[in-house]
Amino acid sequence: MDKNQKLILISVLSLFLPFYMCIAVLAAVTVYLLLRGRLIEIYKTTPRSYLIHLFTIVSMLASLYYKNYVGALCCIALWVMFSVILFYSQNITKDFFEKIIDIMIFLSIFCALYGLFEYTQILSHFTDDFELIILNSPENRLNSVFFNANYYAMMIEFFVLMCCYKILKVDNVKRIIYYFAVITLNLFLLYLTGCRSAWPSLGCAILILLLVEKRYKIFALILFVAFAAFIFLLINPQYFPRTDNIIEYFGVRVDIWEIAIQGIRDNPLFGQGPLTYMHIYQNYGNGIMYTQHAHSIYLDPILSYGIIGILIIAPYVQKNISALYQCFKSRKDQTLMALIISVIAVTLIHGILDYTVYFIQTGFVFMMLISSFYMYRQK
Repeated sequence: MDKNQKLILISVLSLFLPFYMCIAVLAAVTVYLLLRGRLIEIYKTTPRSYLIHLFTIVSMLASLYYKNYVGALCCIALWVMFSVILFYSQNITKDFFEKIIDIMIFLSIFCALYGLFEYTQILSHFTDDFELIILNSPENRLNSVFFNANYYAMMIEFFVLMCCYKILKVDNVKRIIYYFAVITLNLFLLYLTGCRSAWPSLGCAILILLLVEKRYKIFALILFVAFAAFIFLLINPQYFPRTDNIIEYFGVRVDIWEIAIQGIRDNPLFGQGPLTYMHIYQNYGNGIMYTQHAHSIYLDPILSYGIIGILIIAPYVQKNISALYQCFKSRKDQTLMALIISVIAVTLIHGILDYTVYFIQTGFVFMMLISSFYMYRQK
């Protein structure tokens, strides 16, 4: 493992610390690269990466103009994350990627154990017995080290997809049993988080992974199990977490989206920077729909960055999509492509009802996984 890979490993390990520590580590890595002159070289050799600077500057100016100071700090955090991801993309290799995935899977066990401890502490306030009680209030839902239960749920989605990827890659029976055990543990913690939208998102993503990998028999089996589970929960909704207020919470989502749409109409070009929703929600309706973002991956970027911001970063995104497609057509690593596509799928499906990818830990893992195909582009 060379020095560059050690820096990447430090960045990955920081994801399993509380988010403010994670940001500090990623910022330290970025400053180190900047002082060593490597960061300038990375941006020079990455096509269209200058758009990241332009996107950051425009978003920062919009944030400052509207006195969205938290959003301005988020702009810096986004630039830091982009910078480390570009560094990752230029230094990732096949063997190192496999090690990173195994390390993250292993560390997910400790996240789960800490989550179980956290859950017992939550229960102690309500009962002396250990019961499977999933509470609605955010402060009474476990989040392990990921600040929010829904963020932890998305991390679990990524952990499970990583395990599925490894199961398809290895032939060792003991390793396969180990990955299945980690999946089981993480799914149990996913249930305890009470995140409802994660289940259909993860189920669809696993099916897509198997479909891309052309594992049609396993695909049919999982589809049958998912359908049977759906019928069972339809008949017995009490076994699905937080079913008593699904309609009510969906109504809250609709109210949030309506406020977001009004915000987009009032400021369509530049937005007001990251977390615009949190900055403007009191200006609309009765002001009770407090949350950090618009709970939609399809609305919040337009609300926060505006049409101009989206158009600025779009060519960079398009360049990466094109590179991913070329790698997919070459069929160099179909299982890796299946993982990447499933990660994109779970994010887009989950993003219909939430914006959980917009966080330092979930966002970094998402970008890290979908950038991993650059291990082949280098060659």
